[in-house]
Amino acid sequence: MNPLISIIVPSYKPQSYLWECLDSIRCQTLEPGLYEIIVVLNGCNEPYRAQIEDYIQKYGSEWNIRLIQTDTPGVSNARNIGIDSSYGEYLIFIDDDDLISDCFIEELLKVSSANSIGCSNSKIFSDTIKDTQDNFLSLAYKKCSGREYRLMTFRHFLSPPVCKMIHKSIIAYDRFPVHLRKSEDSVFCMSLVPRIKRMKLASADAIYYQRKRKGSVMRSKNSFKYEFKTLIKLEMAYLKIWLRHFFRYNPLFVLTRMAAGFRNFILYIK
Repeated sequence: MNPLISIIVPSYKPQSYLWECLDSIRCQTLEPGLYEIIVVLNGCNEPYRAQIEDYIQKYGSEWNIRLIQTDTPGVSNARNIGIDSSYGEYLIFIDDDDLISDCFIEELLKVSSANSIGCSNSKIFSDTIKDTQDNFLSLAYKKCSGREYRLMTFRHFLSPPVCKMIHKSIIAYDRFPVHLRKSEDSVFCMSLVPRIKRMKLASADAIYYQRKRKGSVMRSKNSFKYEFKTLIKLEMAYLKIWLRHFFRYNPLFVLTRMAAGFRNFILYIK
């Protein structure tokens, strides 16, 4: 039986947090036969490949878990491989160091369709999910609670690809931009906007737990020249998408994307 949902987990030189992530996916309330887990190991091979294969050997008889390895590094490339290799009608993106609550997939499925993106609650944690804090997505969840869909109201959910269930018809031909090292998530989500009819909130119990971890790309320090070049590439990517479907975008939404890119540039160079 083909799975209804494909969960894409990109991973680069994973540590023990990958097993925590996969365990949280396996512990879902939704019937295991309805979803598949695709781990895309990118830019590295052994000993990580053997470790993941051992995990699949241990649990693969009960859950549909498969591994794809590529020597090409980059989370965008890994996610694109996952999209192209997926069998499900719906896609969920989960970073390999993050966790999801037990009802995450089931509750998202209740509010997702070919015309609607299901959005989850979110929390940030360092060591354990027993000690969490709000992040910008949990604040967005509270802001959108009880409100009808408006692009400008739900726009914060279109910054990362996580915390959502997206039907493949909404993704269509769009893929993550592999030439960007930062904010590629936001560019990808912006490309989906013309095909988004609605966005709905899942139950507050459907939580995406984002791990606060040192060494991530977003927290790394780079030179002013590097960050400025990155900013120019990002803004050009936004403009290219806007011009491609000029009349299908709210100009204010596009401007908020570009302003956010500039704001992050200021934060990176401080």
